[in-house]
Amino acid sequence: MSAYAELIEQFIDGSEEDKYRKKRNAENIERLQKTLKIRPDPYLKGSIADSRYNCAIISRPNECVKQFIRNIQKQLSDIVSNPECLWLSPSSFLHITIQEICFSRPESEVNEIVNRLLEFEDDLIAFSNHGPYLCCPQINLDENALALSFVSRDTSYLKFKKSVYDKLAEIGVPIQQRYYSPSAHITIVRFLKDLSSEDMKRLVHKVIELNETMEDISWKVSNSELVYGLTWYGEPQKHAR
Repeated sequence: MSAYAELIEQFIDGSEEDKYRKKRNAENIERLQKTLKIRPDPYLKGSIADSRYNCAIISRPNECVKQFIRNIQKQLSDIVSNPECLWLSPSSFLHITIQEICFSRPESEVNEIVNRLLEFEDDLIAFSNHGPYLCCPQINLDENALALSFVSRDTSYLKFKKSVYDKLAEIGVPIQQRYYSPSAHITIVRFLKDLSSEDMKRLVHKVIELNETMEDISWKVSNSELVYGLTWYGEPQKHAR
């Protein structure tokens, strides 16, 4: 049984996905409340040159979701004493990963994979544009980043991801994936510098507060792109569409 098949059996609908993310987020928040420590991103800080070449099929959120995220980013940025500690994902970078194909590989290896994929690009994008609706946003927080997560509304997001995975397998593209999980998320904030203990407490409290009063929005996974290159953060600099 494939990893996706096992997940689909475990997470049959959005309610199961919601239980999973709430439990995991509660555990992360509890840990951060104890340690008050985060991990600044060394690549965004500029202390390490980024040579992580990647390839993936992603979906960009619509303008309504982007505006929703900008509002959340502003509230999170306003709550800390030094907003320069936070890196707010630009609207043009925002994305949800439908299927990671490879990550942190040499440029030549990624280009070889992309050259094989380009023949099927139109079919892949057309297929990936028929994604499900996602709903019920929630802010997820851990020591590396903050993300806005969603759950399946009607059709299973995991089943959709598996169908894209199977499509790539039919083409014969080797898939090197970091992990398999039911998470459907858009990374919205990363850390550039350490936060003070007081700022960490304020940030955690704000995340809890926002989640308790979060407006429900729904959006369709579409507007898909085949992206490749130095695209770890969703940069639209080099992609096929």
